[in-house]
Amino acid sequence: MSTLLQVRQEFVKQSGRFDLVTDYEGENYTDNGANAIIQAGQRFLDLTQEHTGERAEFKVDLAAGDYLKRLPYLRVVNEVYIYDAGEDSRIKLVPQTLSEMKDRWKSDFGQIDQSAPTHYTSEVVNLSPSLNIYETRAALEAAVLAETPDFSQDFDNILADDTFENRGILLLPPADQAYTLTIDGIFFSKFTEDTDYTYWSVKFPELCVLASNFILECYYRNTAGMRDWLFAIREFTNGIDKDTVKEEMILAGNQMRG
Repeated sequence: MSTLLQVRQEFVKQSGRFDLVTDYEGENYTDNGANAIIQAGQRFLDLTQEHTGERAEFKVDLAAGDYLKRLPYLRVVNEVYIYDAGEDSRIKLVPQTLSEMKDRWKSDFGQIDQSAPTHYTSEVVNLSPSLNIYETRAALEAAVLAETPDFSQDFDNILADDTFENRGILLLPPADQAYTLTIDGIFFSKFTEDTDYTYWSVKFPELCVLASNFILECYYRNTAGMRDWLFAIREFTNGIDKDTVKEEMILAGNQMRG
């Protein structure tokens, strides 16, 4: 089990890149570029290795009138639910494309009669690059009210995130009351503070260091070094694959004997 600080310490020791931290001699290991490499290593592991801990649920309360929510670190949406506390009932929403949503609800989304949401899409888009200058929906709406952009209508499905850190979920019809929204999906691992853990740093701290060294070799454009680190990583991930297969077989009722 390792925190970001502990991963950074071991990565610097193994790579010999003491310039990626400050005050190495004082053993403070303050970040000076190492974190970016470690985060890239986490993303590499997330994108190349399935595991039992990659699935998670994002939960947020909806208020009456809500129809769009932003989610950080989202990779894949599996299922979307709303929970009606008054009815003590969980409702599974039907996935649709953005095009299907627009064909089904032709009015501005904010003007549609409110009800319990029934459908969703994760195809929530930004404005084109020349127009994508708004960090929040509130900023976009304020700009339209001030007549700053060259458009004034039909922007209800726009994510408005010039940081590109979020994805969106569009729910229709707009909520008619308070609900709890649950997005069952796959999310990127993320370190934020030195005391943070991720799935990888808890279960396989060695892989965090190996993946960080692999990314470092990518930056060096050293294909031989990349292959060596990748070979070491695969020795670990092959075992993860075997565990995943065994668990899937058990869930399917095909537990192996012997």
